[in-house]
Amino acid sequence: AIKDAQTEYDGYYKEYMDSDAARTYRDGKKAQYIHDKGWDDPTHELTPEEEAEADAYADAELRIKANDEAKTRYDTQPQPGRYDGSYEDTMADNAAKVAEIVLKYAGSMEENAAKDGRDAAKNLKDMAGNLRDAGKGMKGILRSVADSGAVRFPQLSDEYRMRTNSLVANIQGMSDNLGFLNNEMKGSTDVVCSDLEDVNDEFSTIMLLFTDAMDGVLDMDYSELYEDESDDVCETSVDATVANCENYGSIYADINTGGIAGTMAEEYDFDLESDVTGVKDSAKNSTYRTKCVLRQNRNRGDIRGKKSYVGGVCGLHEIGTIIRCANYGKAKSESGDYVGGISGRSYATITASYEKGVLDGGSYIGGIAGSGASVTNCVAMPNIVEGTTFLGAIVGSDDDGAKLRGNIFVSDTLAGADRISRAGQAEPVSYGQLMAMEGIPADFLLMRVDFIVDDKVVSSEQKKIGEVVTPAETPMENDVGVTLASDEYIDWDCDEEIPVYEDMEIKGEIVRYVSSLASEQVRDNKQSVFLVDGRFVQGQSLRVSELSNAPEGAKEYVIDIPDDGQSTHRIRYQMPDDVEKVTVFVAVNDAYEEVECDTYGKYITFDAAGSKVSVRMEENKKPDYKKWCIIGGCIVGAVLVIVLVTVILRTRRRRRVAGSKRKKQDSEA
Repeated sequence: AIKDAQTEYDGYYKEYMDSDAARTYRDGKKAQYIHDKGWDDPTHELTPEEEAEADAYADAELRIKANDEAKTRYDTQPQPGRYDGSYEDTMADNAAKVAEIVLKYAGSMEENAAKDGRDAAKNLKDMAGNLRDAGKGMKGILRSVADSGAVRFPQLSDEYRMRTNSLVANIQGMSDNLGFLNNEMKGSTDVVCSDLEDVNDEFSTIMLLFTDAMDGVLDMDYSELYEDESDDVCETSVDATVANCENYGSIYADINTGGIAGTMAEEYDFDLESDVTGVKDSAKNSTYRTKCVLRQNRNRGDIRGKKSYVGGVCGLHEIGTIIRCANYGKAKSESGDYVGGISGRSYATITASYEKGVLDGGSYIGGIAGSGASVTNCVAMPNIVEGTTFLGAIVGSDDDGAKLRGNIFVSDTLAGADRISRAGQAEPVSYGQLMAMEGIPADFLLMRVDFIVDDKVVSSEQKKIGEVVTPAETPMENDVGVTLASDEYIDWDCDEEIPVYEDMEIKGEIVRYVSSLASEQVRDNKQSVFLVDGRFVQGQSLRVSELSNAPEGAKEYVIDIPDDGQSTHRIRYQMPDDVEKVTVFVAVNDAYEEVECDTYGKYITFDAAGSKVSVRMEENKKPDYKKWCIIGGCIVGAVLVIVLVTVILRTRRRRRVAGSKRKKQDSEA
């Protein structure tokens, strides 16, 4: 199944690499890189070195794209008779089966496999020899340590020894003068004072000679006398060596923090006898021989430093060799840079080492080293959760002239060294490809999921790649060992299923329960129509729906209450301004029953059971005084009009009668 899957995957990979789409994609990535570097300025002429750098970046991006395309086609185009599952599942599941078979029959295979074991040991020996040849050119390293001065290792030169002999002679002369002084103490005071002045002058001369001698020694260049022999003896060394150790404890320090060693620094020794007896030949007979080895150590604890240089195995790696070491814990710098799965900052050799863990810091963060000088034949599967610049699956940054060779990594988000992956140096592979290789530690079969509260691991789980973490799997409050107030709970950053593709963290925050939820419906005063009291968590909401088929003079609502572990809730309802009284009915067994209510400010309150509550509000409207005032005003106005008309008509009638009488009287006259 592994062979068939790899063959099919390789076919898809090659098909894409040979396509026009791949060429277009590569050209686009190269143009983008040139633009990001500012090399596309019309006044800038692209140099061959810049062209090669842009090509390397584009090639690395194309390989990542081809890998994704091949996996997608494999997963979406099932073939008859093929193993059921995705490409990565096929490789991982069958590799696990092979491992189980080998472990099952290991006892019976020991005798038959003896010859193969000897051949494998010979190959390992040859490989170690090659590594030693590669490491012989490494220069000696004396680097500044944060918050400390420069470290110097002076060699006692010929000049120093000659000055020392002069010093001894002068001190002998001073001793003679003091003896003479003692003999002459009985003499006159003038003689004593004169002798004391001579002694003072002589002592001043001696101190000047001594100062000159020390200045001359400290100003000399000793780089040619400094030699790191760790690469040559790393497989067999006993002294200056930490081997076969394993750390499970959490480490917290200020600077140079590591799971096995904080710092790997210089030591020296020399032939005391030759130095004393052969001043002229001391340069030939005395050298600084440095040796420092970490071999086959593992860290599984969480490593945390306040400042820079934090590594799963070693914080600051100035000299020596780290070989066949592994880190399966978290490494974090709270406020500094240089964080690595094996070493935070490495100036020397790291080889044949493994990293699978979570890394966190500022700049220069890498799966093997935050910054490295010689990293070979290492495997990394890091998850960098925080970081700003210089991030890489193998190294965050490689020094000028650094040696990267035979390193592989698994990551969908990181390149090998900063933003660039290089074939044969820092090369990406799929998880299935990785697990199909020989010698991969069993720790890579399962991913570690840590649950974090207040920056502390309170619980951990192991998951196969591709499995998910569900909200139901988050730890309960009683199981995390954190003291909570009665109104507090832990809000986990896991609201839905989270797939696991690498070691990861799920963080929890201590928050307070929400004591009341409000409906979206509001009155004219901008206050909610409904409020429900309870013990709700962040993100929960209240849903209220008004029904359209309520009887006349009533309103019906359905209230959906989120689950908070309580069977009964206090519900508050704000009456409309034109309602004088509300009678509340709650549906029980498909029938509405009247419930008792209290008053709370503008709200009436009542209790209801269940998470879905149906209520009916029968509202008694307030008398419409304005309406009756208007009607009354209209009536009064009408009456006044009638009275006024009546008065006017009567007045006119009287005038007509009076006029008729006058005319009659005039006629009679």
